[in-house]
Amino acid sequence: MTRPPLRLLLAILFFFAFASSLRAEKLHFSILHTSDEHSSLLPTPLSNYLPGQNSPAPGGFARLATFIERCKTSKASEPVLLLSSGDFSGGNPFAWLSLSGHSPELDLMGQLGYDATTPGNHEFDYGPEILARLLQTSLKSSAGPAFVCSNLIAPASHPITLAGIKPDMLMQLDNGLKVGIMAIFGKGAHRLSPLAKPLDFSDQHAAAAREVANLKAAGAEVIIALTHAGYYEDIDLAKTVPGIHLILGGHDHVALDEPQRIGKTILMHSSSYLQSAGCLELAFDRSNGSLGLRNHQTGTPFLQRLDSSIPENQAISEKIAGHFAALNQMVASFTNEKTGDLSQPVARLPYPIIKHERLCETAIGNFVTDAIRFSAARMTGEQVDFAMHANGIIRGDLIPSSLPGKEGEITLFDLITTCGLGAGQDMQP
Repeated sequence: MTRPPLRLLLAILFFFAFASSLRAEKLHFSILHTSDEHSSLLPTPLSNYLPGQNSPAPGGFARLATFIERCKTSKASEPVLLLSSGDFSGGNPFAWLSLSGHSPELDLMGQLGYDATTPGNHEFDYGPEILARLLQTSLKSSAGPAFVCSNLIAPASHPITLAGIKPDMLMQLDNGLKVGIMAIFGKGAHRLSPLAKPLDFSDQHAAAAREVANLKAAGAEVIIALTHAGYYEDIDLAKTVPGIHLILGGHDHVALDEPQRIGKTILMHSSSYLQSAGCLELAFDRSNGSLGLRNHQTGTPFLQRLDSSIPENQAISEKIAGHFAALNQMVASFTNEKTGDLSQPVARLPYPIIKHERLCETAIGNFVTDAIRFSAARMTGEQVDFAMHANGIIRGDLIPSSLPGKEGEITLFDLITTCGLGAGQDMQP
């Protein structure tokens, strides 16, 4: 029997060694994540914010821009994805610009380089037709993030079908890793979005299982689910639907100090109102298909608080100033020019008026309903004994300024933000 030439043997050994190294390869990438941004273009409360200076108010897109830039610079050797889990709009006066066909949130997310987002229940605050118009504008500009929702059901004739919403997306990163992204709208979010009709949403587990199969068939190695469903629905999803490597969740404003493991699935929630941003440093092992976290090895926090220790990106600050000018102009137009600057103080408080836990009496609830009662009495000329207001529409606390020389001040912006959701039948805020 003739022996194979030595050169052939070496070639065969080299091939199997190379194939084995490919299988054992760990591919590194990172994900920056936010959720429930709720139109927080500026730090909140506005009464505690000094542009470009140290001040107590956290948040804002300009600080987020700097954080993103720093992360991408420090991770120049690996791909970095930027993702949001929805409710990017709603809750403060900036969201009112949607009524004029303009989304400052999508504009800024496009500027910051978001790869994908998904609808939350507050994206439907003004109805799906308004959302469709905003998404179509973003789609035409080619500057906004991809919009993904895997369990959306829309009538064929509805304008949302022309808005570029995808059931999933497949990305091939610079290191060759193929990442599949799906997005799930949860049951709890669906209950809180009655104005989404005639749109509907299918069973989230069935939709997720379908997308896992579709993305795997398309070649996805890592599967990520953006969810606007809430922490407990996300746990249920991870336990019920195998094959999801990472769930990035939102809706109930949870901030996890570090991700949780549920079986083979990693779950992360990254706070709300841009108070913090999530950073996951990841390693995908091609030999066994597992996804691991590297943060503990690198010392990188899973959550970065966006406070005044992070300087504001000047270009983004200028964009925000333009959006604020448009907002002030809008408010002036429907107040007969009586109000033209939402940053002006309109009241003083010696202490915060706080919203506590759900389903209990709150100081801010009493404040809002007293305001309704007194206003109704003034307008009708009759005594008003009771007023009621939905707790969920009250967005948070009323915090007076603690800045030197401004102690106790409340801006009109902050006052409105306590319950600034929705529009009337005239489609005015």
